[in-house]
Amino acid sequence: MVQDPADRDGVGDVGNDLERATVASADERIRLKDLGDEPRPAWGAAALLGLLLLVLLVSQFLGRPLAAYAVGVVGIEVGAVFAGVGDVVGQTRQPLQRVHGLEIAAVKDFAPSFPGEYQSQMSRSLDDNVFAFTRREYGTWALLGYMAWRRDTDQVVMNESTTTLDEVQVDKTGRWLYVVTGQQGMGVIEGRVADLSTGQIVADLTDDAPDQAPSHYDSGRGTLMGMSNWINAITFRPYATPHGFRILLHRGVDWSQALHSSMLAKDER
Repeated sequence: MVQDPADRDGVGDVGNDLERATVASADERIRLKDLGDEPRPAWGAAALLGLLLLVLLVSQFLGRPLAAYAVGVVGIEVGAVFAGVGDVVGQTRQPLQRVHGLEIAAVKDFAPSFPGEYQSQMSRSLDDNVFAFTRREYGTWALLGYMAWRRDTDQVVMNESTTTLDEVQVDKTGRWLYVVTGQQGMGVIEGRVADLSTGQIVADLTDDAPDQAPSHYDSGRGTLMGMSNWINAITFRPYATPHGFRILLHRGVDWSQALHSSMLAKDER
């Protein structure tokens, strides 16, 4: 994600889905732009080989050759999201210096602390101070675990190595983290709640009763809502007492409609 420093307006790539600009997210997306009039950067051998392979793949897809001078790699976005207060948030391994004339800056480079890894599926607190990611290995893309980082103290406040993981999400306050294990079934732990003020898991939520762990979920200010896999209902619960929940909407016996939940509105209404 980049911003125009002159007016602090956020700019993001939402592809053809412009009506979703406020909830845009990009996962491992490669964007291309015309670099015919742009100054050429210095390329290493590995970068040149990667660019050549990319151009060949695009040419094969289009059924025609691409002019070598016309296309350049702008960046590889891994789980990019819009910032909450207008800051720049970037996850590229080597931050870009110029994109369509807009200046960008790196918030944090995790490469020294997590060599050979990249951060994916990013989420952040509403004040852009706490960030959470899944961790993956470059080259193999193997899942390694997850972590959470505080910007004001420049501290990794939680770092867990696990392959029993789908994704993680930090709530709007930056205190709570929901860990989705990707596991389902009777008595199976589908969700875990972590308190980032201590860096500890404080609750495990079963997929079925008694917890009805939310899936297709979203986090508010200290709250969590989402769809139960067993009772066909949207549940709502405080992170502080995650085993207790109330039903926001019960959909009866109709299981034909899938849904995703969102609490992006600031008033959460």
